[in-house]
Amino acid sequence: FLYLFGHKKQDDFTIDHAVASQTVKRTFCGITQINSRDRLVVNLSGFFWKNCQILGDCHSHTQWGEGEKALYPDFKPSNADKKSSKEEKIYLIVSVSIKKRSRSWKKTKHESIIGTLDKYLFEIKSYWSPKDGELKQIPLICTSAYRLNVFKK
Repeated sequence: FLYLFGHKKQDDFTIDHAVASQTVKRTFCGITQINSRDRLVVNLSGFFWKNCQILGDCHSHTQWGEGEKALYPDFKPSNADKKSSKEEKIYLIVSVSIKKRSRSWKKTKHESIIGTLDKYLFEIKSYWSPKDGELKQIPLICTSAYRLNVFKK
């Protein structure tokens, strides 16, 4: 889980910082929120980056198991994602699975970013939660992701 900090100008967002935080306890079939850690991250970020605001968060949907019986991650927001989304925030969902082949980092026709590192395939999609509360996919531009192609063999 990452908090996304940056600036909003009309309909454009610039993410300047992403702060990792383990704000949940994992169980086999879900998570339990640890609210005290949320407050700590928010208070510290205000100290370090006074000109930034919390734009939203980033989390992953991962593959479960391997081989033919593997359950692959859903690239769409889950029901829990939809319920917990806050108005006027952005959300990045990173789908992580075992790669079948190596891919360069690039933007897809579906407005996401995809690429491989080590033995994993990553696809990153961005969503906006407008006032009506329904998460809508928005285009993602991340030039720093394309620099990861330097590490390809």
